[in-house]
Amino acid sequence: MGIVMRIRFILAYVDTRQLPPETALDTMLGGLARLALLHDARLILCDVLEQASRAARVSPTHQRLFELRERYATEILQRLAARIGHQIECQTLILHGDPFLMLTRYVMRRGVDLVVCASNRESRGRQVATASHLLRKCPAAVWLMGPRWQAHWTNIVVAVDRDIFDASELPRSMASRLVEAAVAIARSGAATIRLVHAWEVYGAEWFDDPAAKLEREEIDRYIDAQRYSHTLWLEMLHDYLREQLAAVGGSHIQSEALLLEGAAADIIPHWLQQDEPDLLVMGTLGSSGTPGLFIGNTAETIASRATVPLLALKPPGFRSPVGAGG
Repeated sequence: MGIVMRIRFILAYVDTRQLPPETALDTMLGGLARLALLHDARLILCDVLEQASRAARVSPTHQRLFELRERYATEILQRLAARIGHQIECQTLILHGDPFLMLTRYVMRRGVDLVVCASNRESRGRQVATASHLLRKCPAAVWLMGPRWQAHWTNIVVAVDRDIFDASELPRSMASRLVEAAVAIARSGAATIRLVHAWEVYGAEWFDDPAAKLEREEIDRYIDAQRYSHTLWLEMLHDYLREQLAAVGGSHIQSEALLLEGAAADIIPHWLQQDEPDLLVMGTLGSSGTPGLFIGNTAETIASRATVPLLALKPPGFRSPVGAGG
């Protein structure tokens, strides 16, 4: 049996120039504090100040403006940390440079387990670009909270892809990591974890082609066999989820498994719009081994279409193309 994901170090990226409304901010901070307390994790609130262009830096005005921006960000982060100071010790950090590069390098140097992006769905510009890059290339788990802030995560969906890893590799697979991450998040209170797996019939577009010479009965048997295989695989994963819940005393957490028929990139975002879970947990990389492929096509599409908070994990052995730096 695997070990439930441990979260020992949380880095929360907050763009102090684009803060959410106060009520959402309190909910986000409370959720982060609760998660850090549950795992006895270190929590840091961080902003990244981009460097000015070379032309701007030669101006005598630049230094004054830079100091003003840095002082403003520092004061905001310290104020936010103070709001949860009665719950947990929270540190603050200011980095300088490109947000994605600085965050990723800090993760690699310091061993951060979870990067939380405080906003992404309703933001524009650098926040969207930073979140997108982190999904692809940051080795830590990345949580894109978006505008739907939660203090408790009671409805958690885990999107699993059978084609990523074989069922026989379950204890070491991406699927097991996703399950373990969901359990790590859900264990703080009453919740439901649902495994969602989408499958489509291979070669269905050729069923009616005369050259295939297929009778209806043969087609039905072919489809039923595939459906049964996917159902069996999903039930094996569901058994693993139950084992993980039992290991952490998660009797207060319910679990379900749902099989959807259709292309995952199309059907899962549509299903999410109807269900609106508190959190979607998914992997960002398949097992194709294609060099330079840092996010799979299906994961790319789901991540871009999903309107719910997203927790994305990399597979075992993932190596970021970004160097740790100095």
